[in-house]
Amino acid sequence: MSNNKQSSRSIHVSSSVNQRMIRLVRALLCGTVTREDADRIAGCSNSPDLIAEIRRLGLGRKHLVTTLFKVIDRDGRVSHPGRYSLTSEGHAMLTEWLNSFVQKHTDEAEK
Repeated sequence: MSNNKQSSRSIHVSSSVNQRMIRLVRALLCGTVTREDADRIAGCSNSPDLIAEIRRLGLGRKHLVTTLFKVIDRDGRVSHPGRYSLTSEGHAMLTEWLNSFVQKHTDEAEK
């Protein structure tokens, strides 16, 4: 099944989850995040890769949307950076995933 067509609202657990990804997930749950902000929030310069990882959890492009917008850079050139945002269903899915992830790691820490 394609990541773009989910039959349920649950998303996958991934072994590649790290603190950068968690920071970016939390930011996305708060609202729209630009590519530059995503790099800063995650603490790295590869936020498109992190976005791809988050999409592979099961959100796909359908629920984690990229919107390009036009800007003029300081050299006068047109650029089209991206903004990442969640659909309402994507927000619900990612909230459920984050809560489950936190609970799992809290339970493991208490053992």
